[in-house]
Amino acid sequence: MRHLCLAAVALLAPSAALAQTTPAPSVTSAEATPGLRVPTGGDSALQLGGYVETYYSFNFNQPSNGITEFRAFDNRHNAFALQSVAVDVGWSNPHLAARLVLQAGTAPDTYYGASEPGLAGSALTPASDARAVRFVQQANLAWSPLPRRLVIDAGLFLSPIGGEGMATHANFGWSQSVMFFGLPFYHLGARVQWSPNARHALRLGVYNGWNNVLDNNDEKTLGLDYTFTPSTALTVGFAYFTGVERATSAPEGRAWRHLLDAHAQWQPSPRVQLLANVNAGLEPNAMGLSAWAAANVAARFKLTRWLYAAARATAFYERRASRDGQTAAAIAIPSEWIASGTATLEARPHGHVSFKLELRHDAAATPTYFSGAVSGDGAATPFAPNARSQTTLTLGATAWF
Repeated sequence: MRHLCLAAVALLAPSAALAQTTPAPSVTSAEATPGLRVPTGGDSALQLGGYVETYYSFNFNQPSNGITEFRAFDNRHNAFALQSVAVDVGWSNPHLAARLVLQAGTAPDTYYGASEPGLAGSALTPASDARAVRFVQQANLAWSPLPRRLVIDAGLFLSPIGGEGMATHANFGWSQSVMFFGLPFYHLGARVQWSPNARHALRLGVYNGWNNVLDNNDEKTLGLDYTFTPSTALTVGFAYFTGVERATSAPEGRAWRHLLDAHAQWQPSPRVQLLANVNAGLEPNAMGLSAWAAANVAARFKLTRWLYAAARATAFYERRASRDGQTAAAIAIPSEWIASGTATLEARPHGHVSFKLELRHDAAATPTYFSGAVSGDGAATPFAPNARSQTTLTLGATAWF
């Protein structure tokens, strides 16, 4: 998942990575290293993996623009969609590792297109935007002077913030929560991780910012995250991120943002898995104090050898600073509050194939979604949200190796 603190260590320990690939993996295995290990001589090995995700979704609001708004990846109404195709390649020996995850589909368009800043160019330097990186999900190099203890890595990483993953097969439901969509997806920078033993992992990172392959300001973001794994049944994680995240010319000024995240995953029995995640932050800026708070809880039940049921509830609240008739731009969500609930039935006829049927309802304080005839053309005139709620039914299929 995005918060997996031991990813770099797993790259340096192929056997541990293999152990995370199970017929019914828990949410903790979302961003595990590839499952196929090919020895390349000595202590080195090549690891290969990947996944495919496709779905059909129907929005009962029947929006004329075909958009299911403010959803991470399942955002198309009455359409079959290729959500994501990812190919994961890694190489490692006891001291060095490299990893590259290439991707295509509608998912990278969503999170790169909505987040990555565009930078101007010159006669010799072309302008840069999300098109330069949309096919890359992860790309990093790691050095471990003390194998399984100290790891230093640099590159493009999935964010350690939150309790859900980018890969659908490792989450309880098909869709990712409002919390997942509202918080950072990725960071580019360098990190140092210390793991005195298998139970503890502490990592410090310096990044360009929230969803910035290229930075949009002069400041860098600092991230500190810690994972405690007292047993195979329980994982607890904490993260703190701080830095200036708005563009240099933002009217909010050089606003220093603070984020706190805590999440826990517990499997009290072989048939039950639980997930809880809380997140809060504040940003003093030129217009006052912006702040947010969010919570996400989920449960997954194994009904038979191949059939599972899951449920999730999420609530997200954001307060925007306001002064002298000016209101700060939103940090995470387009409304004062958004709440969401899902119910999912999943069939796993094979250890690496999953079919999920998900019913989801979203609601917001102000019109955030689309319903019926929608005004605008999405380009010169953006579509105007005209509904405070939406309900969808999605059938998704995914396979991974």
